[in-house]
Amino acid sequence: MKNHPSPRPHTFQQFNAEINDFYKSLKDNNFTDAEIRKIFAPLAPPSSTTKHLALLLAPIALLTLLYLLTYIDPISWHFSALGRILLIKLLPLWDWTALKNAKCLIDKPSPPPADPRFNCDLCETLHEIDVYDTISTDLLKKRYLDVHVPVIIKQSFPKFDSFIDDLVAAPDIANSKPCGLSTNIHNDVPPVKDLLGRTELFDSFFLHFQNCDFRAMKQFRAFAPRPRFVPPELSPVQFNWLLWSRNYNVSQFKEIGLVEKVTVVGQVFGGNFVRLVPRKNCADECPVIDVKLGEGESLVFTSLWNLEYRPAIGENVAVILEMH
Repeated sequence: MKNHPSPRPHTFQQFNAEINDFYKSLKDNNFTDAEIRKIFAPLAPPSSTTKHLALLLAPIALLTLLYLLTYIDPISWHFSALGRILLIKLLPLWDWTALKNAKCLIDKPSPPPADPRFNCDLCETLHEIDVYDTISTDLLKKRYLDVHVPVIIKQSFPKFDSFIDDLVAAPDIANSKPCGLSTNIHNDVPPVKDLLGRTELFDSFFLHFQNCDFRAMKQFRAFAPRPRFVPPELSPVQFNWLLWSRNYNVSQFKEIGLVEKVTVVGQVFGGNFVRLVPRKNCADECPVIDVKLGEGESLVFTSLWNLEYRPAIGENVAVILEMH
């Protein structure tokens, strides 16, 4: 059998020369330019229609991918955390909290939507906060939560002698990045362990932040458990916060961006001056309430009130639990 040599590869220069020869042959045979364009159409680049279709399909494919990623719990919680940060940042510009529990984002023309305004009759004569040593869940709900009246329960929050050290030793908390961070000892958002460790460099400091990572929030529940007096129909704790200060003597109150319907502020040790500011339509109708929260005490209030605080002298640690 005779062996045939393998053909040499066809170079671009050869292909280009053959195309030019073919074009000249078509012109010599009196083909029009329109006919020549039709013959060479398969070699032409994609049309503008194809490009536009690709530009349209690309964002759809990206959105579909992002939607599918939300079914993965860690990614879903990170998306949720970013969404909460955005919504909290929007609060000064647009109070969207009235829509938080709504079934529809578009109001039906009939029947008319319920009035989202608070009933300011509930707080217009309120100047002091009742204090209890203990309280039943039924009394707390009917006498206070149902009518948006804040209350303090004494010696209700457990004390931890090594609270901060235990937090740093908890890996899910220590390695997470917090949300809603406000502090005078860092100009960025570091992991919690780096933030808490940095306090050793300062004689005077304050910090507060929200645990927005799901695993950190869940692990934090062991250090800040849901109080027994909280009515069982309320949800588990949705968001939790840490407030820590040492020798930080200032006159200005610091605002906490709360979202949920019911909030519990638990003073682990030390104390904080707490201010409850009426929200929305009751801002001009109801008074601002100031109180000092002492060690072991819990302040319980509803979404009628915004929360502000100012550290007391010495070292102070408090937690905030949000639920609905």
